[in-house]
Amino acid sequence: MDLTHVLLNLRGITHSYGVQNVLDLIWQCWRSYSEDWQKQHLIAPRSLVPESVMPGFPWLATNEVNGENVQTKMRLFRDRFGVPYTEEDIEGAPDAVLGATELDALVAYLQQLGTAMEGQR
Repeated sequence: MDLTHVLLNLRGITHSYGVQNVLDLIWQCWRSYSEDWQKQHLIAPRSLVPESVMPGFPWLATNEVNGENVQTKMRLFRDRFGVPYTEEDIEGAPDAVLGATELDALVAYLQQLGTAMEGQR
């Protein structure tokens, strides 16, 4: 299991809450940019898009993903929302996110929007 797999089912959850169109629009925009561009845009948006009103999120680049927190969240999503995580997926999550920053996690999630469930719509 990798970081994208950990985040994979979030798209299905957001679909349940009626924001599918918003996610598709985000994905359509983001899929045309490189990972480096996406990271820079999240850290300092106006360095790439001067007219942007989006705030920067520089702390995402230094905050590491906590594997134990990921396990807790995966269990919550499995038990409360029916996300099909196996216990094996959950047990492997800390290794999958080891050394990843919150920026890495967010970019991985944004990059897979619109592709993770392709063919299942």
